[in-house]
Amino acid sequence: MAKELTKEELRIKELEKQLKGFQDKAKKQKKNGYINVPNDTLVILKSNVEGVFIINEQKGANPLFAKLPEYSYTINMTYKEVSMLVSSRNKFFTKGRIAVVEIISPDDDVSYEDVIKALRLDAIYLDENKVNPAKIEDIFDKKCSTDKFRKLVENTPEMHDTVLEVAGKLFKDGKFNDNEKMNVIRQIYRNIHLFNN
Repeated sequence: MAKELTKEELRIKELEKQLKGFQDKAKKQKKNGYINVPNDTLVILKSNVEGVFIINEQKGANPLFAKLPEYSYTINMTYKEVSMLVSSRNKFFTKGRIAVVEIISPDDDVSYEDVIKALRLDAIYLDENKVNPAKIEDIFDKKCSTDKFRKLVENTPEMHDTVLEVAGKLFKDGKFNDNEKMNVIRQIYRNIHLFNN
């Protein structure tokens, strides 16, 4: 004869069932490498373009307009808005024109890597052998050797225009004067007159 469960035992069983459901969901989310990012997660975007960069997306129920008035200007957008922008204007991100530089999760349960993977940008942002659009200025730093600079730039042909634009901006501002790295860029573009005053 089956023993009747008390209210407390029933409640414990129900909680155990819920916990197992949450654990299964977490395993399922991590199994394919992507996690469900909450739509209200803040994503900070940075312009890698000298001059004004205007985002004007009229598709869908929520039109999106943002203005990045100069190089290195940052704006905050929700994950939902960035996801919509990435799906319709993917090349802005894969070419490094706009970079995802930081995220602010309301519950601290979502990491920067989680957001990059969910946006399907991990092939560039998380590959150590490619130029990371969020850290593009680091390759012009003296800590980055010329050989590493060459390797990174050659492994990221989709970002050549952005690398050249950032190099030109930093050169004009007096923050980039490494002649060996300049020669790498001159060779890639087959233009010996780059960086001449």
